[in-house]
Amino acid sequence: MDSEISQNNYIDNASFIEIAQGRMSRCISVCQYINKSGTASSGAVDGFFTRPLLGEITSYCSQMVEFLDACGARNNETWYYMRHLMTAGKLFASVGYGLLHIQHSLKVYHLVDDLTEMMDDTEAAIRFNSGVLLNFSSEVVRESLEIGLALPECILDETEFADIMPHNRLPQDKTAQKICTSEETIARLSTTFLNLAAEAEALHKVKNSNSDSVLLLYTFVAQRGDSPGA
Repeated sequence: MDSEISQNNYIDNASFIEIAQGRMSRCISVCQYINKSGTASSGAVDGFFTRPLLGEITSYCSQMVEFLDACGARNNETWYYMRHLMTAGKLFASVGYGLLHIQHSLKVYHLVDDLTEMMDDTEAAIRFNSGVLLNFSSEVVRESLEIGLALPECILDETEFADIMPHNRLPQDKTAQKICTSEETIARLSTTFLNLAAEAEALHKVKNSNSDSVLLLYTFVAQRGDSPGA
């Protein structure tokens, strides 16, 4: 009897596809764009995987993983592989975004004196990661057709993912904050710790007092300027 009730709570694949189609259309469109344009341009050398594109892959794949997990795709014979693909896409797109951030920020960080080797290694990692994402996109398109999802007719173009940046930075006109010395930092941390310890002791006394505990607690809070009526 229990198995019949449990079985009746399941959704059939045709009904699920109707729901999944709307949720996954944009993600599939992005993969179609990558599958078409990225393969033709080799995907990595010419900066095909921009930060806006990687950000969109990360966002939509994250949403799809949440959606598919909530629907039980992890243990469904038809949908578990698509769920794994979305997880891989989310992770590699996030890694790719981080690598581009490093590439764009190396000169600002001043990590090493000679950036040549680090830039070469970063470029190699970007190229490898881009190859993985090209394969991911191709597999998403193939698997979508395999499980019965329709491919969107609208094909995206590179203008949607252009990483447009200004040539110059904004004026650096924010008032500089005072940077504390190590001695000042230690003194401030010690003072904060002692103050918190004193407050904790006061609360402990309130907790173990008699019927006047509520009044004592109110008085303690009021002294700090946080009274409920303030």
